[in-house]
Amino acid sequence: MKTEKIISVILIGIIACSFFAGCGQKSNETTSNDANNKPKTEAEDETKLSGSIEMWSTFTDIENKVLKEKIVPAFNNKYPNIKVKITPMPGGDDYKKQILQACMSGTTPDLARTDITDVAQYAKEDYLAAIDELPNFNELKDSVFEGPMSTSYYNGHYYGIPLDTNTKIAIYNKRLLEKAGMKEAPKTMDEFQ
Repeated sequence: MKTEKIISVILIGIIACSFFAGCGQKSNETTSNDANNKPKTEAEDETKLSGSIEMWSTFTDIENKVLKEKIVPAFNNKYPNIKVKITPMPGGDDYKKQILQACMSGTTPDLARTDITDVAQYAKEDYLAAIDELPNFNELKDSVFEGPMSTSYYNGHYYGIPLDTNTKIAIYNKRLLEKAGMKEAPKTMDEFQ
């Protein structure tokens, strides 16, 4: 359920960004109070947004099936005028190469699943759009643990939402550690090296 909400919010945000991209800068004369009191126009009603979104997916076959058969239809129930195209992609280094080639040639998808280790590089190269100004971003951010959320933070902005996380652990043989003259296991990466 959480994954469905994350993907839906991101899809909505992408459409909203695309929709409002040509509208220009907001006037500094409008106060936030004035903006909150204005009635919604048809253009601001996100259920009337239309367009298409392409998502590159490195999900497994089963995950892609759930995405196509459950999540996208649920999204389209609320946003019937938005076509979502899911493009399954290989994972690993080949995928990263394809992302970089697409970024350099201007043929990127609207939404892509990528590794957290690449966020800073992609943001620095201006390949990613900051998402912290999107509607409902704070609500979504607050639903994610701070540690994983911080992995998409670069230079004052958020550039993604963590879909999942993992933990790396080190297992050691206590007897061999003692035999090597160590009384306890290293507690930091510096001690470990």
